[in-house]
Amino acid sequence: MTRAWLVLAGCVIWATPVALAMPQVVTHAIPVGEVTMGNYWVTVNGQDVPVHRAIQNDSRVNDDGWDLDYGDYGFVSFDFSGGPVELRIVSRTTLDQAVIRPLTQGVKPEFPKPDTALIRIDKPGQYSFEPNGPYSPLLIFANAPEPPAPKEGDPGVVYFGPGLHRPPGGIIRLTDNQTLYLHGGAVVQAGLRIDGRNIKVRGRGILDGSPWTWRKGPLVEDWSKRDAKGRVIERGHMNAIQDSYDVSIKDITVRGAWQWTFYLENSEKVSFDNVKIVGGKNHNDDGIDPTNSRNITVRNCFIRTADDCFALKGHNFKDGPVEHLLVENCVLWTEAQRIALLGHESSAPAMRDIVFRDIDVIHFGPNIGFCLQPGEEMMLEDVLFENIRIHADGYVGRTNPAHVIDVAPVVNKFMQRKVPGHVRAITFRNISVTGPEKRKREIRIAGVDQAHASCNITLENVSIFGVPATRDAPFVDVGPNTSSISFKR
Repeated sequence: MTRAWLVLAGCVIWATPVALAMPQVVTHAIPVGEVTMGNYWVTVNGQDVPVHRAIQNDSRVNDDGWDLDYGDYGFVSFDFSGGPVELRIVSRTTLDQAVIRPLTQGVKPEFPKPDTALIRIDKPGQYSFEPNGPYSPLLIFANAPEPPAPKEGDPGVVYFGPGLHRPPGGIIRLTDNQTLYLHGGAVVQAGLRIDGRNIKVRGRGILDGSPWTWRKGPLVEDWSKRDAKGRVIERGHMNAIQDSYDVSIKDITVRGAWQWTFYLENSEKVSFDNVKIVGGKNHNDDGIDPTNSRNITVRNCFIRTADDCFALKGHNFKDGPVEHLLVENCVLWTEAQRIALLGHESSAPAMRDIVFRDIDVIHFGPNIGFCLQPGEEMMLEDVLFENIRIHADGYVGRTNPAHVIDVAPVVNKFMQRKVPGHVRAITFRNISVTGPEKRKREIRIAGVDQAHASCNITLENVSIFGVPATRDAPFVDVGPNTSSISFKR
């Protein structure tokens, strides 16, 4: 509290107390037994913030396309309101060459000492503080204030308070009208099985798959057991949302998935908001995979994976199409595979009405960026990729393709009918690839035959390392069995 004074002719004639508005910062203590990242120390407005550790490349597979050794990395999370906040980051190593991605956010660090960085953040978001490119960065999750939380013991609430938790069996099961709440000081070593209606997962805590190695989670894939529809009952992924309607995943952090991070099967009206996926620990840790599912929204999320950030698939033709998907205002990092895969390995009648927009890809691996490869006579149509900024600067494998965009119906080993699919009405608008990487990144559009063609595809204001994509550009390959392929600037 301070006092404002009005002075007239040298005399004080009025005074009243005035409250100074100070930013409010909320952090949570780190649980006993939680792994930490010891080479960063962080404060926000002078308040200590615990630095959690995320493990990278636990499998150490000797393969040019997978063996990316970026090192373990740290992440911090806090809530703030009432004005900008200042982060102070101190490290054992020098920081004065660090940048903060996404660059589009315009956050620039200052360096009072070589081992110290000051960062001013004035709005919620997800940031990557990078003293050495993609190697061992510090992720910063700055959240808006948390809405009122449910209380332990409330009807329908599964509650995890502060501390390190190991639920029996390593799986939390949720059904109709239940809410899972993870307190900001909670680390819960488990995956989810969601099956029902009106289900919520929320809180500032961490859902942690770190104790399990690749494909050896609490539940493992078993193709011998199928349901009445012929579907594999258990595919072994970390979090599965199956045959569900109206599911909300909000604000949590998910670390170290042993297989796909979120697997959606035959589900509708599923939303993700401000979810942070800190992956890269294991192969096949896809971020979010809508499979024969509809009406999916993903907003304001951070996704770092070794495998695909998004993979849209079909596992059972009878479960219907993948349609009405919106991904917007997200920050993505794919270490080895795709930004978004649509149609590969799929059995579904169609994929349609799909939008990816306003996205920053802060690191782009050696594989395809946007892979549209339908098979099994599936129609892939009405897809928009818009306002997407891609930074490519790291490892590029010697054997993997380096396509930014690959549009082509395919037949592959995962298909039963062994026939291609169809592609039409696809738009790429305002897509840029930047960075110091020297390897050529390509664009390929092709069909298989006249019955399985790629048609009505538009590339508008697409550029790779500053060079516009045109039909005659050396990195553009428009193959046979295509029609109405247009390039605009």
